[in-house]
Amino acid sequence: KWDTSFQDVLVRVPLILRLPGRIPAGVVRHHLVELLDLFPTIFDCMGRETPSYAQGKSLLPIVKDAGADWRGEVICQGGVERAAL
Repeated sequence: KWDTSFQDVLVRVPLILRLPGRIPAGVVRHHLVELLDLFPTIFDCMGRETPSYAQGKSLLPIVKDAGADWRGEVICQGGVERAAL
């Protein structure tokens, strides 16, 4: 059943960002990111400080530098099962 199974194909979703003037065309990264990272990224793009209650990390460091220090795992959950990638 899809509602209780946990499969890699269900959580590996491509994220496409377009920020003219900040991200050159054709940049590809293979880092693990989460939707929680979008909120801090938006604030970072606006030059604003991310609120203290925000979770996630701005994606701009890995967009600018593929070798930037980044997490090696993310937490995913769905249905009644929980797993870490």
